[in-house]
Amino acid sequence: MVGLILCSVILLSCVLFTQKYLRRQSQLPFFGLSASDNALLVISHPDDECIFFAPTILALLDKKVTVHIVCLSSGNYYGQGEKRILELYSSCLKLGLQHSNIHCLTKFHDGPNVLWNPEEISEVLLEYLSKSKSKVLLTFDESGISGHPNHIAVNSAVKFMIKHRLTASFKPFVLETVPIVRKYLQILDIIPTIIFLNQSQVVVLSSCAEYFKAISAMQCHRTQLVWFRWLIVAFSRNMLINTWSTVELNEK
Repeated sequence: MVGLILCSVILLSCVLFTQKYLRRQSQLPFFGLSASDNALLVISHPDDECIFFAPTILALLDKKVTVHIVCLSSGNYYGQGEKRILELYSSCLKLGLQHSNIHCLTKFHDGPNVLWNPEEISEVLLEYLSKSKSKVLLTFDESGISGHPNHIAVNSAVKFMIKHRLTASFKPFVLETVPIVRKYLQILDIIPTIIFLNQSQVVVLSSCAEYFKAISAMQCHRTQLVWFRWLIVAFSRNMLINTWSTVELNEK
């Protein structure tokens, strides 16, 4: 019993120490952005902004960076696209985005068996990078966090832009997919996050207030609040921690 208590105290101390360290890191300038700069977040479905990217959105807004969101589909897989578009707007507004900076497209059809053309996506990305004058593009990595093909397609489009030199003046960052054993550790993943952190990565850690703000925004997605998504909200590390890596512009 004493040993269990001692282990709990040590674990809690490690969590608090690493949380303090990462919180301090997230207060530093990141993504090379300053106040009044613009950043473009590209997602595949309404609710991606909460489940995966909320810590980063809130941190950027806190630093007075203007965040633009482009959602490539209405999430109409179950025929609820119109409702999900409205939910996306409500969620983003609750996070603190401006209405004019939220864009939900219907060009691409949602579905795990639907293949999106990287070249077509790249044309959309270039259009919104130009419109928003964004210096940074944020999106999924090549594993798509959840492995969804629509997520992975966005990453493929970014690589297509790099390969074909279709790049405007911006820098792309991708959200790191962590191993499944870490994915649902929530706050406990702070420890492996700091252990495996390298200098080229950017870590964003939400405060308690920001975490609950993300949960509040997620509640706008009423069509998606089935039981397993509540488990994601409760245990997913991406509701609390985002780890970003760069995509080199000279990548082959």
